Amino acid sequence: MSEWRNFISEYAISDLLSDVNDLVGEERQLARRDLESVAASAYSHYNTYLDKAELPNAILWDLNEYANYASGITMEPSEDALRYSSFLPSGHPDSVNIDPTVAAAWIASDPDLSPAASAAIVASLTPSDDYVKVVHATTRLKALTAAGEIPDSTKALIHGRIAKITGIPADLL
Repeated sequence: MSEWRNFISEYAISDLLSDVNDLVGEERQLARRDLESVAASAYSHYNTYLDKAELPNAILWDLNEYANYASGITMEPSEDALRYSSFLPSGHPDSVNIDPTVAAAWIASDPDLSPAASAAIVASLTPSDDYVKVVHATTRLKALTAAGEIPDSTKALIHGRIAKITGIPADLL
């Protein structure tokens, strides 16, 4: 048994997982194993210098910070959340193991987007050999953006993803 389990209950992990996953779409849902990995890593980090009585709160703090960032509830990562970036889901824009197709679906799952905007995002960010399809999707995406149908936070994610795909700095897009 991992030592972090002496400080954080199964219920706390389940409760956090349920709370976060209830707020986000399927593409942004977190896996229990990732929360458990973060808990183990947090325990290893804090165990060296915190009193045992402080460990539960420190681990829970990091779990909450990670969960909010990994699911996209917040896109402003704290230092604590960044410590666990290696555990980010493959669709998260800052994942070290990013999958372009999953990332497109992750970005498009913003609950503030219309179905048309989500479809345009997926079509424009998913790798394709069909140039006409990509140009059409990108044109639709530009029109939706001009019409104000893409929230600023999602625009930033789109620009960041396009910058990673094309190599063009996001501030030039």
